[in-house]
Amino acid sequence: MAAGANEIILRTSKDWDDWYEGVQMKAMASNFQKYIDLDAPRIDPPMEPEPYQPNTADLRLEVLHVQYYLYKQRMETYKTYMKGVKEIYDHIFATVDLRLCRALTKTPDPRLTLEELKEIIAPTK
Repeated sequence: MAAGANEIILRTSKDWDDWYEGVQMKAMASNFQKYIDLDAPRIDPPMEPEPYQPNTADLRLEVLHVQYYLYKQRMETYKTYMKGVKEIYDHIFATVDLRLCRALTKTPDPRLTLEELKEIIAPTK
């Protein structure tokens, strides 16, 4: 994925502030900012829920419906989070200089990637 015409490419510490602002704007568009904001406390991402297994001790229909509804809600939250992870990683790797990308540790957590980039780049501000 190539960077857009007006997207900042992160190459040096001088690029960090503008580049990071672009990442935050991208994250805000998909309601993902709370997971990657380096200036805010870390929020644990949603975990993939265990497969739905009805409670066989209580087979009342309304209880089963509630259990299944809760499972579906957790799964939807997880899917939304994973979509945000993909979008942010696509943006990061499209806008970070290749030599910096090669220095990164592979992690499923985009916040860790941003922390690592910030440490490597050592922004001037």
